[in-house]
Amino acid sequence: MEIWTQCITLDKESCKLNKRVFLMTASSYPCRSEGKGTESRPPHGFTLVELLVVVAIIGILTGLLLPAVQSARESGRRMHCANNLHQMGIAVQNFLAVSDGVFPLGRMTDGDDSLLWSPHSQILCYLEDTTYNRIHFNLATTDASNAQARGTQIPLFLCPSDFNRMTANVAANQLGCAKNNYKGNGGNDTGEWISATSTEQNNGIFVTNVPVRLAGVTDGAAHTALFAEAVLGDGDDNHIEIPGDWFRIDTSNTTASQVYAACTGLAPQSGEDHQFSRSGRNWVNGNYVVTRYNHVMPPNTQSCARCQSSATELGATANNAGGATNASSRHPGGVNLVLVDASAQFISNDVAPAVWSALGSRDGGEVVTWPW
Repeated sequence: MEIWTQCITLDKESCKLNKRVFLMTASSYPCRSEGKGTESRPPHGFTLVELLVVVAIIGILTGLLLPAVQSARESGRRMHCANNLHQMGIAVQNFLAVSDGVFPLGRMTDGDDSLLWSPHSQILCYLEDTTYNRIHFNLATTDASNAQARGTQIPLFLCPSDFNRMTANVAANQLGCAKNNYKGNGGNDTGEWISATSTEQNNGIFVTNVPVRLAGVTDGAAHTALFAEAVLGDGDDNHIEIPGDWFRIDTSNTTASQVYAACTGLAPQSGEDHQFSRSGRNWVNGNYVVTRYNHVMPPNTQSCARCQSSATELGATANNAGGATNASSRHPGGVNLVLVDASAQFISNDVAPAVWSALGSRDGGEVVTWPW
């Protein structure tokens, strides 16, 4: 101790201090660390209260940042989805360049529903996909020779925000078929197949057996829809999901306005007799439930199929008896859509019904102005 060192040099008698006084005096001097000239200090740590405050701040910051991160990721997925549609639009432009200005058929049929090839299958070669070379268009989509083609998943046909839930091993899920999120515009009518005249009641770009010409799109390429996205079904006819499922309406609703009114006022019921839940279960057929849609109902609302008998699958009636097959998405607030001029647009769920309907027809003469 420093006081003791000083005392050694003093007179021995003067160093006879009271032991207690000495100890008190010595204790008043701070200790020095051995071999160092700096003072040692007692170690300091976090108290429990301080630690809890730090954890609380981190939790608050995480809560604030996580939604922003998720929103940024979804924004990226939405842009990816829009780019998929844009690429499909460019593929159709290339198709038009070699087909003398004729769009792919919306659905090929020879009267017995054996040749139902979709627009998607017809533009594959312009998407630089070799699957096109494995398709036998002269055979049915269900033919064994086309098994490899229909089972090949085309990445461009899937929206990154959606996922396939049709995984149960039941025939209706068509497990051997690859899935599809993007549907061709059939028009703003019901799409009913009139067997007496072998015509489809619609006025869009992709209509059954109708070779629509680009010159016939008198509403303008920048004002007519080409493809839009639609969510994949959940494959569960006992679970109501809107959007995604079709619900039964009476066949007395024959016009688009009647279908709109019936579908808007419908209270959905679950069960195989009342709903169909397998949208996009393949990309090879040109049917409404898998590769086409119409503009009868606004985006992300419930779809409806005209069907009189509960013994008939709604999927079949949606393809031939007509109804409302809607555009839909997993993106918040609306759906992606590509126009005939290959420009991709995001359409809000709040789009005016008249504007949405006008985008569906190719020659209705409606006036459509931006923004939609």
